[in-house]
Amino acid sequence: MRTWINSLCGFMLLFVLAACNSEKTEKFVWEKEIAQLTGKNLDKWLRQAPFSNELKQTDENKLVFTNAEQVFPFMARYKNAVGELRETYNDPENPVYQKKTVLYQDPEWGDLFVNATFLYDDQEVFLDRSYSTPGNVILGGPDAAMDIHRATLSETAVFARTSDHKTGIYWVRTSGKDYLLGLYQKGRLIFETVIPLRATDTLATLFS
Repeated sequence: MRTWINSLCGFMLLFVLAACNSEKTEKFVWEKEIAQLTGKNLDKWLRQAPFSNELKQTDENKLVFTNAEQVFPFMARYKNAVGELRETYNDPENPVYQKKTVLYQDPEWGDLFVNATFLYDDQEVFLDRSYSTPGNVILGGPDAAMDIHRATLSETAVFARTSDHKTGIYWVRTSGKDYLLGLYQKGRLIFETVIPLRATDTLATLFS
């Protein structure tokens, strides 16, 4: 088992190094309002969210593996008019300039996240009605790949669109738990957050 994990970690390290050495063939263009809103620093901007007890994803420059993708199979996954937007490395067609996620185990709310994504192109994104992802083999071993984690989304009545941005709130059901997901898009910026639904009461959750 240890040999298998070491081999996998070695492969992932090589993959990450190759990605870091790749050069972007397209320059990201900052829109004035987005630059002012985020300060061009997603890490700092996302941590202004009113939550506490962040679940660290790095520890002294080391990558920390979590099961966040299994808890939230829909996290930072969007589609455009053609299909799912996938972040690819060393690829001139990569649609994602930058993506950051902050995880919390908030003492009041529980498990949740905030995410922001910058796209190279100003294109409208959408959410799917359902998502799935396999288990985490690093945390659960090879058999975890056979475990499929699913989530279903449905729209609430909260949706607004203007000429330059849109917002929406969705109900999410995953792993037997209910959440509220908020999505905001303005130009190349996508912001997403999810919080547990309190006693199946949408209004109580929103105005807590």
